[in-house]
Amino acid sequence: MDMGGAVTGLMNTAAKVATLAEISPAQYAAAYTAAVAVCDASDGATDGYLANPGACTLPAASLQCGQPGTNADPALCLSAAQVPTLAGLLSDLTLATGATAYSKYNWTNFAPASAIPGVPALGVTSYGGLGGGFAFLATNDPLWFGAPPPGTAPAPNLASFDINRHYYIFSSGLQRLGADHDRNAIAAYVASGRKLLSWHNAGDLLLSVNDHARNFTTMSDAAKTLGLADPRTNARMFIVPASTHGAGGNLNEVDWLSAIVDWVESSKAPDQLTYKFAVGATARAMPVCEAPKYPRYNGTGDVNAAASFTCTP
Repeated sequence: MDMGGAVTGLMNTAAKVATLAEISPAQYAAAYTAAVAVCDASDGATDGYLANPGACTLPAASLQCGQPGTNADPALCLSAAQVPTLAGLLSDLTLATGATAYSKYNWTNFAPASAIPGVPALGVTSYGGLGGGFAFLATNDPLWFGAPPPGTAPAPNLASFDINRHYYIFSSGLQRLGADHDRNAIAAYVASGRKLLSWHNAGDLLLSVNDHARNFTTMSDAAKTLGLADPRTNARMFIVPASTHGAGGNLNEVDWLSAIVDWVESSKAPDQLTYKFAVGATARAMPVCEAPKYPRYNGTGDVNAAASFTCTP
């Protein structure tokens, strides 16, 4: 991953707080509900669950107040000033040079209710706190924090935030501290014969799955220059079909431990794992596919069973 880019993306969104471009949690939730309604069948199953949120191409502009079919509630549709904020999250963040600073997010609810009592929801309301913490590490400047708790009010430095300047400041500062990933060092680790099992949620709302995939590719290409003909022999990335942050991290949800032990000790490379989760009171299971594949319903069988899905491009 690239934390310099991630922090730039987080702070770019945090800079919208307390402006006309800021989107409320209720609006984010309504936008995601609209996306599910339009894109539900894209994974082959009309079940209210996006197994492949990256396939949803609903444009943010279609949710602007007054557009045909948009939410009639003025508190839930998006204003003209808010549309670019959501569109920006769903698009690559690019520098003036044309280079990608941070890859787009997939469709997700950027402001979900917290599942843990007393713990703030993860989402754009947390961007200023998390991004500000890393920005502080990179610059040793506490003015990247807002009013306590961090992120509840705009940080003073956000008024002068500049993607094309601060991307390089954040990246170089975090690298100097050893607080970012050294992709060349990881490539050398993989090329030496050691195994790397990497994963991300399909609809992660805090850190972009697409940026992880982009940087995983960069690392893999570097491993090739070090003599590893096929990086997949030692490194693989998997996508958990979940639209949240951290789902699948529990070994009862995805058995990563057995996968890496089998790979290292028995030379049995993982091709597909299983994600066990619940939707309300309903227990479900879906394949965890190797990137860039996602699970698609076969058209028959129990929609709650992993065997009813096939990993497809």
